[in-house]
Amino acid sequence: MLPLAARRQQIVATLVKFGEATVEDLAKDLDVSTMTIYRDVAELEASGLVTRRRGMIRAADSSLVESAAAIRIPSNTEAKTSLAKAVASYLRPGLSICLDDSTTNLAVLPYLEELQPATVITNAEFIAKEVRAQRDTQLILTGGTYETWADAYTGLIAQSSLASVRADICVMSATAVDLDHHYHPSQAMAQVKRAMLASSRFCILAIDSSKLERSGLFKVGDLTDFDVIVADARLPKEYTDALIDAGHTVIRA
Repeated sequence: MLPLAARRQQIVATLVKFGEATVEDLAKDLDVSTMTIYRDVAELEASGLVTRRRGMIRAADSSLVESAAAIRIPSNTEAKTSLAKAVASYLRPGLSICLDDSTTNLAVLPYLEELQPATVITNAEFIAKEVRAQRDTQLILTGGTYETWADAYTGLIAQSSLASVRADICVMSATAVDLDHHYHPSQAMAQVKRAMLASSRFCILAIDSSKLERSGLFKVGDLTDFDVIVADARLPKEYTDALIDAGHTVIRA
């Protein structure tokens, strides 16, 4: 049996990698009783490292951890719909569009069905799944190292794939933003996002108010990476005004 500290560190590492797990899964993986895992989880939850809901244990959001895609997809749906509608005003038939693993981009996909033909370039498996169902949308999936928590690909293969294309437009979100930069908790994902921006002619950042409340350890880049920032209506006016004063083009969704 692992020592106490090592066991709890392994629990957090497992949750970061896979997004979530049950007490029974963790007990089996670590070859300990469920009661031991319940005690470990209670201590980790008290320390703010994990959360527990409806029988599932998840790594808590932090500057080092992004929520799993399965958790992010059903959250903030109203804001994502508004952002996607504003993004759609920049789309036209025949575009090649680069979409990152932001769940906001799921709300963009229905607009592409009205703008056929189109090509979608993405590192996100959950976006690729939806694109496959669109008859006249060509899909380019980067491949690479599959990250279960993100349901998306990272690594050198993903970056090389992106370096070999030139997309008309890139639509991206961020885990966290301030007045100058955008951030992500995963270094590997931050590198893929940089490759997407470098491979696109016109770049849009779509952000809602939650992005100001969160943190990310790794700087993806400057807000000047983007030609347009599409902001949720709930984003504080003083923030959007500051962006405009800094010379950014801001569209309030």
